Amino acid sequence: MGYTAAAWLGFGEAVAAAAGALTGLLFVALSVKGDALAGSLSLRSRAAQTLVLLIRASPATPDLARARERAPFAATRASL
Repeated sequence: MGYTAAAWLGFGEAVAAAAGALTGLLFVALSVKGDALAGSLSLRSRAAQTLVLLIRASPATPDLARARERAPFAATRASL
């Protein structure tokens, strides 16, 4: 049995969903504490690094979309 990307479909979707949710929470935190962020270079750097890391977590999703096209059983399994 060789490697199949379809086996990782659910994991990739979960990672993408978590990255999206955390990115949204980051923007909420930045809007609520914008004044503290503006006064601290350290906080600005941390916020920028966090944003880059969360966005970097999502490039695997196009590969998983192609895996779903090749594995129609995954769509039926996910709908159960």
